[in-house]
Amino acid sequence: KNNAVLTVSRYYLNNKNLADSCIDSTYYASITNVIISKYQYDNNDYKIAGDFISKSIVNDTITSISANQLTYQIADGNLVSYNINGYCSEFFEYNDLQNKLDIISFLGTYCGIMNKNLTKTFTSGSHTSPSTVTAKKDYTYTLNSEGFVTEKITIYTPSYHATSQKPNPEKIITTYEYIYQE
Repeated sequence: KNNAVLTVSRYYLNNKNLADSCIDSTYYASITNVIISKYQYDNNDYKIAGDFISKSIVNDTITSISANQLTYQIADGNLVSYNINGYCSEFFEYNDLQNKLDIISFLGTYCGIMNKNLTKTFTSGSHTSPSTVTAKKDYTYTLNSEGFVTEKITIYTPSYHATSQKPNPEKIITTYEYIYQE
């Protein structure tokens, strides 16, 4: 039995070389997950909205379908928040370091202009109850002499109920290498 996971992302670019839409398909054994995305951009090419339809297929039978609409808020050249179906928000804060390469998603400019600065903090505002403490990621970076990130340290604290013990944060270290080809 093949236990490999295969993900295929197909981007459909418009006349400005922005992703008008995308189909992400993930295959694992008899399970297929498909996400169909449609994007909207403002006049400055920042992504401001996206419609997403997700389907799960098991043994050639659709087992679930969901639809979500995201709206994005841009300030000072950075994505500061996005809202999912009007009830859940994700928030971003930025440091003063210039973002030279999109190390979070590696999408380049296919999905609009990338953030001007590197992310300092990400907070998930997904609340299941008013007493839920949100998940948080704090980022620190090491840069090379050209200003590219060579190391990103993420301190991740998952969400938890306010009456529960705060979970231990998880430290994730990611390194990046840049190889110049002649």
